Amino acid sequence: MINHRPHVLANYLRTYIKHKKQTRAVLEKYREQIDELVNAGKQLEKYKILAENAKDIMLFINMDGRIIEANEAALRAYRYTREELFSMTISDLRIQSTNKQIAMQMELAEKQGILFETIHRCKDGGILPVEVSSQGTYIGDERVLLSIIRDISERKRAEQQMKYMETHDFLTGFPNRYYLEEYLKSAVVYSTAEGNGALLFLDVDNFKVINDSFGYAIGDKLLVELGNKLKNIIKKDDFIARLGGDEFAIVLKDVTIDMAKRAAQKIIKYLGSENFAIDGPGNYCNLSVSIGITRIDDFADTQKLFAYAEAALYNAKEEGKSRAVAIESGKEKRWLSESNAAVKLLHDCLRNNRLVLHYQPIMSGQQVVHYEALLRMLDNEGNFIYPSSFITMAERFGLMARIDRWVIHCAIHTLAEKPDMTIFVNVSSLSIGDDELLNFIEMCLGETGIRPERIGFEITETAAVKDLIKAGQWLRSLKKFGCKFALDDFGVGFSSFKYIQMLPVDYIKIDGSFIKNLDTDLTQKALVQAMNAVAHTLGKRTIAEFVENEMIWRTVQELGVDLGQGYYLGKPSPLAKIQTTI
Repeated sequence: MINHRPHVLANYLRTYIKHKKQTRAVLEKYREQIDELVNAGKQLEKYKILAENAKDIMLFINMDGRIIEANEAALRAYRYTREELFSMTISDLRIQSTNKQIAMQMELAEKQGILFETIHRCKDGGILPVEVSSQGTYIGDERVLLSIIRDISERKRAEQQMKYMETHDFLTGFPNRYYLEEYLKSAVVYSTAEGNGALLFLDVDNFKVINDSFGYAIGDKLLVELGNKLKNIIKKDDFIARLGGDEFAIVLKDVTIDMAKRAAQKIIKYLGSENFAIDGPGNYCNLSVSIGITRIDDFADTQKLFAYAEAALYNAKEEGKSRAVAIESGKEKRWLSESNAAVKLLHDCLRNNRLVLHYQPIMSGQQVVHYEALLRMLDNEGNFIYPSSFITMAERFGLMARIDRWVIHCAIHTLAEKPDMTIFVNVSSLSIGDDELLNFIEMCLGETGIRPERIGFEITETAAVKDLIKAGQWLRSLKKFGCKFALDDFGVGFSSFKYIQMLPVDYIKIDGSFIKNLDTDLTQKALVQAMNAVAHTLGKRTIAEFVENEMIWRTVQELGVDLGQGYYLGKPSPLAKIQTTI
């Protein structure tokens, strides 16, 4: 048959060869696709192995936003099944995010990677604060996003707690002075037909006698009780804060100055009739308060309001206590006259060299590490006037620059006379960032030839955080000379550890309010332990202020605090009488 029909065979062979070539081409094409699928499958399998062993949530998301793969951590966190997640897009998980915002973040993630915080919603309606690290990658030839998602609920809770501590008083739980300042900045919008509002400063009369007679624990208990009674008597919309010590502030909304006076008299009468428990049943005492009042207007800045309220409170104390005094236009002249008299005394003291330094030891064990120089002023009769009585006035009337220079000059020349001493001096908030003061310090160091590491400077936490950049630059300039620094009053104003990282200080001084009951108060002990641990982690040494007895000193040392300062260790004394008590 082959011989008789050669053309049929030829056609068959040609057809066979043609189809074989086509089949081979098709097979080659499918083999490439199969290889790609196999490789993609292997790659995805590797991702799965890695993802299932990760504690963080891992999601694979295609460029349309659809979830195409998730690990076990995602199923546990969101409480969805895998099938439910695969039916969702990333926008279904997000809260408080627009589609436009999500699209922009996906684009950035695909191009260069992105790290951001957001909030996800779980199946049961719960919310999950998360930190998302998203990066473009390939599975086979498909471009996808790999998002690694970390639950930051604990961190957010810690941040909220820290923010609360920054803005609230530890003892009473009331807003603190910083919170009050921020509140007042928004409070000047009160203006109504009645009036704008009023700021009241309250101070307990003779509270020092209570502390001295019954101890600080009883004093603190009375302050808490006082705060609760104040909260009960003011209106719900009014604002109360603790400024520190035995001083509180109240903001009365929508009142005239006459209405504020009547409210203050009501507070004085109410508190005067109340019994405050001291210790045990049947033991009570009475408290009286003095109140300073100033009107809040639309243009007053907070420092001016504080100055008026403080001046009014001072006048109330001077007039006999247990009374309220308001700063009004007619009385401002009297206040200014008294202020001018105080400023005149300051000028006389500076002119006639009636400023003196006392030195208090800072101890490690039984060894003096350095001294803190504490300023005193002498009045016309030679009596000591302490800084709390004149520093505010000096700052208000622009005298702090001269006072700071006098203190630094005196301390450096003392170091020249006493080669075995190291001294730290306090620098006011107004001098931080003063380049002329830097030049003055350099000149004094050059004149005496003392080693710069023998002089240190203390700045308060609240002063430093007013302008962190300026404060940091100023401190670093002095650090170049070799001087040291301590951050004073830590824990009172802002209590945020992040500021420590931004300031090149050598010491952190834990405020005395955390130390005075350290041997009996477990909460304060825990706080001091935490402050000490963080400070050490950041390479700072710690100083405990207000070490007033042996048990507190033992507790401070047990907690690993590096140094201590207080009357138990040594009282402030003139240079010739310096001694320690242990």
